[in-house]
Amino acid sequence: MATAPAPHVKQVVSEELEGRRALVGWTVILVLVAIPLVIYVVAAEKLGTRGGWFIAGEVIGIMAATLLPLSAILAVRLRPLEWLFGDMTQVYIAHGITGLLMLGLVTAHPLFYVFGTLPETREAAHIMVPFHLVALDWISWICIVTAMVPTLFLRLRFDTWRWTHMLLGAAVILTAVSLTITSREFDTIQIPALRGYLFLLFGLAIAAVVWVAFVRRATHPKLEYRVTNAEQHPEAGAVELTLEPVGAPLRFRAGQFTYVDLLDERVQLHRDVVAHPFSIASAPGGDGMRVIVQGAGRYTEKAQAMTTEDDARALVRGAYGQLGHVRAPRQLWIGGGIGVTPFLGLAEQLVLDDDHDRDVVFVIAARGATDPFYVERLRDWEERHSGFRVLVWHEEERGRLHATALAEEIDDLAGRHVLISGPEGLIHDLSQQLHHDAGVPRAHIHAELAVGPPRRWQNAPTGLRVARGVVAAELVLFLGVVVASVVGRALF
Repeated sequence: MATAPAPHVKQVVSEELEGRRALVGWTVILVLVAIPLVIYVVAAEKLGTRGGWFIAGEVIGIMAATLLPLSAILAVRLRPLEWLFGDMTQVYIAHGITGLLMLGLVTAHPLFYVFGTLPETREAAHIMVPFHLVALDWISWICIVTAMVPTLFLRLRFDTWRWTHMLLGAAVILTAVSLTITSREFDTIQIPALRGYLFLLFGLAIAAVVWVAFVRRATHPKLEYRVTNAEQHPEAGAVELTLEPVGAPLRFRAGQFTYVDLLDERVQLHRDVVAHPFSIASAPGGDGMRVIVQGAGRYTEKAQAMTTEDDARALVRGAYGQLGHVRAPRQLWIGGGIGVTPFLGLAEQLVLDDDHDRDVVFVIAARGATDPFYVERLRDWEERHSGFRVLVWHEEERGRLHATALAEEIDDLAGRHVLISGPEGLIHDLSQQLHHDAGVPRAHIHAELAVGPPRRWQNAPTGLRVARGVVAAELVLFLGVVVASVVGRALF
């Protein structure tokens, strides 16, 4: 008679399936992009007589038109997306990739029309003259380039990055009007099924943006908290804020992050202020929660100036992140910089649960020679839980943290689920090392990046870095063709 698998085996299997959720999300995106292409090939009239350059331009344009609303939908933090891709980090990665592909395609597709009309110089010259044809498309392209190009080549502050991305909303609306209502230049108007599909997709994107920007603010207001304690940690350039709910508390799990508006005055409670994502540094179930703010810009530096006497308030909305959903019995946590914060909540929850069947090693990548300010409380929790071990890795003494060194410290490293949070470089390097050098399955490596503009492109996958270079070359070519078209139109 067969015996049932052990409970922990079921947990590991379910987590491996959860680790493949991103594939489900990408499959959905591929299907949504393929549908309009199939419609175009099947329904376009006299497709064989139009020439390869024209068909390629139309196909690339349709792909770009599909990716634009999808990129906007991925940017609005809808909870079903987190389930579809596995966690919010994967959602933002998908947003970045679809946005980059969309920028490349939307820049390339008119060039195919130009090349297709050569050597008819006069006709080719008229295609790319700014605002000569389809003015809304030109305005939309300018919005897209203004929103995305700075993120490819500059290190933006969070506020600047957030506001430039608001231009994507304008681009979605302008392109929707152009492709589905006013334009007579493209096949989308001539093919009812294609027009209807794009109308539906753009409608969903606009509805998602409107929901987040307006409807949700009215129907699901942010929860108000009072800042009851502000503990300064100058050696780390951070402040630890203790927040207590004024009304209903936020429902969250250990290891998650939330969007927080830190307010100087109570009069700001009803103003539309800018939220920043912060990891929650405490376990749920108490009277409040803790967040750690590290100075990285005007907003966070201002937050560090808060004191307990300020009677400051905070508005919070939503709990995101999936680090706390990993329930494997043997785990390795790796935190660096402010990325340590979610593990403080997970460690506290581990002790509160009093689950001594769990075996967790927490490795902290510390740059200085002294222990970080939170290590003392971790040592206390280490004493209270037999399966919890804390290892502070001082990089000044031992060098940069590496998977081979971890394998010497942890005998069963290859059999553990690894949770990593911290700077992009740390996550990128250790994820590769753990898989290739230490034999940890990719499905067992769970990472959470900070939400915001990309910090270091050299840590991006090779494919993304190549795509960035291709897009940059396309933009140079595009602008060159525009200048040539203006000159050509004047001459011919």
